[in-house]
Amino acid sequence: MEYSDDEIQNLYAWVDSVPLSRPKRNISRDFSDGVLMAELLNHFYPRIVELHNYSAANSFTQKTYNWQTLNKRVLKRVGVVLSQLDISDLANCVPMAVEKIYDKVHEDRNRLDNKSSSSTRKNQKPGLPSSASSASLAILSGLESTFFGTQPSRRSPVSRGGG
Repeated sequence: MEYSDDEIQNLYAWVDSVPLSRPKRNISRDFSDGVLMAELLNHFYPRIVELHNYSAANSFTQKTYNWQTLNKRVLKRVGVVLSQLDISDLANCVPMAVEKIYDKVHEDRNRLDNKSSSSTRKNQKPGLPSSASSASLAILSGLESTFFGTQPSRRSPVSRGGG
């Protein structure tokens, strides 16, 4: 797949918006061990990326292991699946291999962002600003249902009679 210069610059700007542990000098080489990609994914999916699973590597074997781990534990869960050829290209610093993965992850993030913003608008209560978070809406819903008595009481039964 060919990318225009504008598309590549947008991807790079997106990656630059995330704080990473190492400076980026040569994208293919810097991301070849999978560690920076794990950090990038950890920024967006902190609950599913465990950074201790990925160690900086120079050997092809260790780079491949990092990418396979990332593929199996994280990328698969976010809807991005790498082939063995993709993993080999990434570990061998093939030009534009990392950019393809950036693009897939970026598309997934956009899809999730669009999905969550549309569901927030659907669940929005009248009179609330459109920036109200889903957590705020859940709290308000809980308060409303408690106030109007629609939730069962959480009190323990009152003993009646002598004692």
